[in-house]
This record gives sequence, structure tokens and C-alpha cells, in this order.
Amino acid sequence: ILPGINLGNDTTAEVCSGDLINLDDYFPGTGLIRNWTLNNQPVSNPSAVSSGGSYQLIAQLPGGCLDTALLVLTVNP
Repeated sequence: ILPGINLGNDTTAEVCSGDLINLDDYFPGTGLIRNWTLNNQPVSNPSAVSSGGSYQLIAQLPGGCLDTALLVLTVNP
């Protein structure tokens, strides 16, 4: 039996304008293949994000099991 993934609940975050966040910090896990998107476009550097919006994570284990999560980022002035 392959182990499953449970990323947990969707979440929100806030950042001040000009600051960066690491999206992966919100959904930790080891051995995951991570793909982040914003507006259905790949996020090139999820460890340094500063734009607001709804980010979707699709995480997969090498065996094929996957889970999705959503992080809504608000940028404050």
C-alpha cells in the first residue's frame, strides 16, 4: 500500500507590499513533487512570492498519490 498525502486545509496569508513569502512553508512535507500555479500559470519561484492572488499547490509523491491545496495571498500596502 502506497502512503497518501494530506496537505491539510486551504489557508490564507498576508504580506506587506515589497515583502516575499515562501509558499512551501505553508504546506510542509518531505519527498513531495510540488507544482504551484497562479491563474493556471506556473509559479517560477515559489520560495519568493510577492504578488497577491489564489495560489494552487498540486503535490505528488513519487508513487503517484497526490493532493491539492489553495493559499490565498493578500498584499497589504
